[in-house]
This record gives sequence, structure tokens and C-alpha cells, in this order.
Amino acid sequence: SELLATLIPAGVMARLREAPPGEMVAGEVKHCAVMFCSLDPSSLGFDSNEKEFQSLNQVFSALDKHVEESLMYKYHHIANSYVVTCPHAASPFGNPEEHDAAACIERIIEL
Repeated sequence: SELLATLIPAGVMARLREAPPGEMVAGEVKHCAVMFCSLDPSSLGFDSNEKEFQSLNQVFSALDKHVEESLMYKYHHIANSYVVTCPHAASPFGNPEEHDAAACIERIIEL
């Protein structure tokens, strides 16, 4: 349950916890921007050693900072895979009228 909570946005996890057993918990997310990023350490000139992992950690830490500053949502970071979505995906039960899909796409392109 704790591992699952790290992969699911807090608003969705709260809805899951509050729902009666067996009840379908779903929301519609229209026009959601998603960025999948995978870094191949060898393409960055890294060797397979501890220095490589430290360097990748620095790259992903910098990306975390930029994602946060751009008000986007980091869905997950596992190994060398990184997924970012628009903030609407993290709170699908909010007001869809407040979501500006075009602005999210621009922010993802800037990342």
C-alpha cells in the first residue's frame, strides 16, 4: 500500500481511501500533456560505475527542480525513466475548466 501511494497522486490516493470497498473510482482527464524521458547513460558518456549513478542523480535532481518550477507533475522516476504530466493528471477530480492544456504543452516542451 505504501509503495502504491508513492506512484499515485495524493488526490487520487485520498479518493481511493475514502471510497467504499468495490466502488469504482475514476475521473476523466481531457487534453493531458505527458512527457516520457529515458536517459541512456552510455549516450551521455557515463561508464557503468558509481560515478555514473551520481551523475544521473544530478541530472534527475536538476530535472526535478525544473519540473517543480514549471508547475508540472512528476509522475514517476524509476531507474533511467522519468515521466512528467500536466498538473491536471495529478488532480483529475478538480475543475477541468481551470486546466490550460496549451500552457501545459508549452511547459513540457520547455523542459
